Amino acid sequence: MKKTLFWGGTAFLILLAVLCTLKGCVQEKESPGQIYINTHNYAGEGSWFSEFVILEDKVAFLCHYEIENKTNQPAFVKLIGDFSAETKISLIEEAELPGVMTDISNATQIDDAAFQNAEKALDENGGKIELKPGKNEFWVLYIGTHAGGSRKANRLLPETKIEICGEQ
Repeated sequence: MKKTLFWGGTAFLILLAVLCTLKGCVQEKESPGQIYINTHNYAGEGSWFSEFVILEDKVAFLCHYEIENKTNQPAFVKLIGDFSAETKISLIEEAELPGVMTDISNATQIDDAAFQNAEKALDENGGKIELKPGKNEFWVLYIGTHAGGSRKANRLLPETKIEICGEQ
């Protein structure tokens, strides 16, 4: 009886070890295809929140992104920023905002034209951004409906979801 329990327990542990090893291999095979945001922020590298501007009934958040595409193919993505903290303090009405790639390099350039260009880009392509293989750096504008407040909850980059879209 003790021998049967010993061999049964040993077989279970071996099976568990094999399953863990297989799971590790699957994760390793999937990891080269990842697209991720580099959040290191030192000496101007990485991703960071820059500034926000209120213009009449809209609020624009300017963010700099460094995103790594570890595939050997271009990828089309959409960035969705989580601004739920800003809805709680009544800066904007929407908790999630789609990002639009822009050529703005600092907050002093966010004006009526920048708002209109960003909204037009959202209408035309839904905010799709092409990521070439390797490191991609660009500016993104998030635009929300002003809810009356005048301050941001913090100076952090919004938690950002990357949706892979496929073709442009």
